[in-house]
Amino acid sequence: MTKPFIAIQISSRDDADLRLTVDALHSVGALRGRDYEFFGTIYFEDEITNLSAFPVDRLVIPIAGLKILRMWKEERLPPNWQMFWDAWDFDQMYGPKAPYLNAAAQFLPFAVVRGLRFDVPKFVKPSNDEKEFAGLVIEPGQTLDEALSKTMHSDIDPARAIMIADIRRTSREYRVFVVRQRVVAFSQYRSAHRIEHRRVAAGDEAANLNAAAEDLIEAGLVPNVRAYAMDLTYVDGEWKVVEFNCFNCSGMYEADRAAIFSALFKAYDDND
Repeated sequence: MTKPFIAIQISSRDDADLRLTVDALHSVGALRGRDYEFFGTIYFEDEITNLSAFPVDRLVIPIAGLKILRMWKEERLPPNWQMFWDAWDFDQMYGPKAPYLNAAAQFLPFAVVRGLRFDVPKFVKPSNDEKEFAGLVIEPGQTLDEALSKTMHSDIDPARAIMIADIRRTSREYRVFVVRQRVVAFSQYRSAHRIEHRRVAAGDEAANLNAAAEDLIEAGLVPNVRAYAMDLTYVDGEWKVVEFNCFNCSGMYEADRAAIFSALFKAYDDND
């Protein structure tokens, strides 16, 4: 099978991060115009710029933002563009019964949650990975509407399930990239609740993280898709799943991007 063509979104993207992606593609033998090309999106419009540069007879895999995921769900992308996503597998309410960090969370429709006030701080986020808003803490006496008024967010369906959880104190959180149910790369993305991107060097930390991810895969507690990102944290002596994310829309941070793309290309070369 012909290896897939990579579509890299450049609109609203960080230049340094884009450079890391391009360098990784070059390192695995991808050439611009043959194996990857850039595209953009237009604010408030469902339009892809530079669309004529992309093949129509090859699988195209976008590395993009959540707008592209929403367009794919609405069948507004070309039919040969592939998003690795499933409505059930990437929703904590319905997906794999993994050992979630917020396993005791409550789920209510946005229409109900938006006006509630709590006596103690609560962590809230959409139950799936579409991230109409990023996870945030509602302070005592504050409503979700009031909290959202101070942050950027997309339109939220009144029926969207919102996760409401107690505050959990974590140390480090990691993003693990999985292709064909094999761990291929990982990166730290948060430390002590602060954004901190860091490459995980070989050693005990990497070995323990890899083993934890592989145990979840072996137990079948992961999405049934060809590629995905799994966020893990170690808390109270156990590894917990923070969430699962769509591969196409997941920041790669300090992960080995060459290893990620190499595994992705090989997944189609093997044709299994």
